Amino acid sequence: MSRPGPVAWGRLAVAALALGLLVRLGYSWHGHRAGYLPTNSDGYETIALSLLDRGEYAMEAGRPTSLREPSYPLFIAGVYFVFGRHPGVVIFIHCILSVLTGWLLWLTGKRLFGEKVSFASLLVFMLYPQSVYYCSYFFRETWLSFLFGFLLWASLSWSAAPGDPAGDMGAKWGGLASSAFGLANSAVLPACGLAGILLWFAAPARTRPRRAFFYFGPLLLAFTAWSARNYFIHGRFVTGSTHGGEEFYQALIVPPADLGTARQGEIVTADPLFMDAATLPEADRNALLMKASLVWIGAHPGTF
Repeated sequence: MSRPGPVAWGRLAVAALALGLLVRLGYSWHGHRAGYLPTNSDGYETIALSLLDRGEYAMEAGRPTSLREPSYPLFIAGVYFVFGRHPGVVIFIHCILSVLTGWLLWLTGKRLFGEKVSFASLLVFMLYPQSVYYCSYFFRETWLSFLFGFLLWASLSWSAAPGDPAGDMGAKWGGLASSAFGLANSAVLPACGLAGILLWFAAPARTRPRRAFFYFGPLLLAFTAWSARNYFIHGRFVTGSTHGGEEFYQALIVPPADLGTARQGEIVTADPLFMDAATLPEADRNALLMKASLVWIGAHPGTF
C-alpha cells in the first residue's frame, strides 16, 4: 500500500482564494441589487463625486470638509475617473482587493508559521462574514484590510541583508502602504509610526537610515500635505479627521450596551455640551469634543 503524498497546500490555497472570490461576488451582486445600503451612506462617494464634479473635497458644495480622511474617497474617485461612475465596478474591485488581502495573508503566514497554519488562516479569512460583507458596500474596511495586509507583507523584507534589494523595496512599499493606511483611518497613525520604529530595529545597522527614509518619507509627506490643507481650510491643526472628537465623546458618554441603538440618540441629544458643539463649524466642534473627552477621562479614569 503506497503512502499518501505530501499535502499540496499551494493548490488548496488557490482553491480557497477562488472560493472566497465566488462568495464575495455572489453576496455583492445580491446586496447591490437589493439596495440594502446607499452607496453614499458614509459620505465617501459624495466626496469622490465632489472631487470629480467641482474639484472640491466636500460633502456640500462650497463647504470643504475634513470629516473623512482622503485615502478611500480618492480611491473611489480614481475608479470612477477611469471606469465611469459605476458603483458596481467599485464593489467588484473591493472583491478583488479582499482576495488579494487573502493572498498576502497566505504569503505572510507561510513565511512566518508554515503552510499548514497559513492555509488555516487563509480559509478563515476567505469565509469570515465581515470580510465578505464589507466588500459589498461603500465602507473603507476592505480598503483598510488590503493596505494593512500589504504593509505587513512588505515588513517581512525589512531585515534583508545589506545589498539585498528586497530590503529597500520592502521599506518603500511599506511607506506607501502606511501612508494610504493612515490616510484612510487616522486612528491607526500611531501604529504606522510604531511600524517605522520596528523597521529601524529589524534592519541591519548599515541600512537603517536609508530604509527609515524610504518608509517615513511618504508617510511624513502625506500627512504634512493633508494637515497643511486642513489648516488652510479650517484654521486649525488637524492631522486626521474632524469627525474623531464626536466619535470619541459619544463612546465615552454612551454605555457600550446602548451604542448603535435608539438609546444612543436619546443620550446624545440630552447632553448640553454635545448639542452646543453641533452648532459649531466642524473643526471647532472636533476640538471642543476632544477637549471634553479628555476632561471626562480625567474625571472617570477608572471607567475609561
